[in-house]
Amino acid sequence: MDYISISCKIIPLNPAAEIVVAKLSEIGFDSFEETEEGVNAYIPAKDFDAEKVNTVFASIEAAISFTQKFIPAQNWY
Repeated sequence: MDYISISCKIIPLNPAAEIVVAKLSEIGFDSFEETEEGVNAYIPAKDFDAEKVNTVFASIEAAISFTQKFIPAQNWY
């Protein structure tokens, strides 16, 4: 399955990072990893909607920017 990864930079990081994870999980993101600057989040490519992501980020009281990357299906075994 193809995935989209978004790398989020969040200012201030706390407590906004936890809120970002909670809200992104509500719109289909299923994996997360914390970074020094924010959060990386992953969603199946077929479910990704940049407009929904922007709407989520606009609802959080923090400065949030993100970049996205396409991850083609891989055999991880």
